[in-house]
Parts: sequence; structure tokens; C-alpha cells
Amino acid sequence: MLTALSQEKFEKDSCMDVKNLLIAGAAIDEQDDCGETALILAVKAGRSEVVKCLLDENADPTIIDDHGRTALHHAASINDPDIVRMLLQYPVVQASPLYFFDLF
Repeated sequence: MLTALSQEKFEKDSCMDVKNLLIAGAAIDEQDDCGETALILAVKAGRSEVVKCLLDENADPTIIDDHGRTALHHAASINDPDIVRMLLQYPVVQASPLYFFDLF
């Protein structure tokens, strides 16, 4: 799953790669050596279509990397309001204690 996002591709091609990997049994929330998931990597790369695709496929936006950051933290750090909004639309993010903590 993580490999599909590391190559330079068009967003729609990457989204198809994600769907094909999931069909083949890839774990959507698998973490790399830094604790980053495919969703976090897509957010850090500013790839909004891939972020949407992963969220639509039920990627967990509340997973924390080795530095204690979620996908929402990374979206805020790259200053991408569209991805921030996209992440905030998912109920699981709104239910997270981190969501409320970050509001203060």
C-alpha cells in the first residue's frame, strides 16, 4: 500500500492502485518504520484525491505516527485547508479526543 503512494503518478491512477491493492488484501492502515500510514503519506504529499480515496475506503485518520501526529496534524503542518476540511468531515476524527484538544 505504501509503495503505491511513493511513486509520482496522477492522482486518479494512484487511487486505482489503492483500490487494486485493497482488493488484493493489502492492509489500508499498515504503518511503516516511522508509524506513518498510507493516509499520512498522502496527506504529507498534499495528494487530496488520494486522501479522499483512502478515507472513502475507511482508512483510519486517527492513527498516530511515531511522533504522536495524526493525518490531521500533518494536514495542518503543510497548510492545506482542503485536506484539513476533508479530514474534519469524517465522524471518527470529530469523535477523537485529539480533535477537541487541537481546538484549544
